[in-house]
Amino acid sequence: MMAKCLGKFIYNLEPVKKHKTFFYHTLSNTIASLFIFKNECMSSFQIIVGSMLGGTEYVGEACEETLTELGHNVEIHLKPNLKMILESTFSENSDGKSSDNLLKNNIWLICTSTHGAGDYPDNIKQFVSDLDHCSQDLSTVNFLTIGIGDSSYDTYCKAAKSITKLLKTKGCNEIAAIKAFDMSLDIDPEDLACQWLLVNKDLL
Repeated sequence: MMAKCLGKFIYNLEPVKKHKTFFYHTLSNTIASLFIFKNECMSSFQIIVGSMLGGTEYVGEACEETLTELGHNVEIHLKPNLKMILESTFSENSDGKSSDNLLKNNIWLICTSTHGAGDYPDNIKQFVSDLDHCSQDLSTVNFLTIGIGDSSYDTYCKAAKSITKLLKTKGCNEIAAIKAFDMSLDIDPEDLACQWLLVNKDLL
C-alpha cells in the first residue's frame, strides 16, 4: 500500500513520461533491494536440544516457531549430531563453493536441562563429547543458551552453564547471557523462552 501511494505521488509530481519511467524504475529497484537486504540479514539457527523427559524439547520447538516467524532459517536437533550441525552451519554447494549460509549470521541456540548430579541429558552427551574434541574453527559461530532446571538443587542449570563455558573455549561468541528458567516456580518456560527471544531479536 505504501509503495502504491508513493508511486502515485511520483506520477503526479512529474508529468513528463520519460521522467515517470525513470522514477518508477528507481522506486522498483529500491523496494526490491529492501527485500533482498532483509533476507540477507536473517540468521541461520541451529537449535540444539538436551532433554531427558521431553520438557526441554517443547521449549526448543517453541523457539523454533518464534524464530521462523521472525524470518530466520531454523533447524532443530532433538538428537544433536555435531557433524550434521557443522555441515548445516558451514554448508557448501555441490561445486565446493560456500553457500549463502556462510554469508549469514550463524547462531546455535542451546536448550538443555540438567540430569542427575549436574550431568548432561543422555541425548546430548555425544554431541558435547564430540564438541570437546573438535578442532574446527568455530569463531564465526554465535550462540545463546537456555537452561531448564530447579533452583532447589545445587546443580541448578549446571549442564547449560557447562556447555556455555565449553562453547566459549572453542571460540564461539556468546551474544546474550545464559537464560535460566527455574521450574521450582509456577512458570511456562516455553512462553518465557519465546518472550526472551523477542526481547533480544535485534541481537539475532
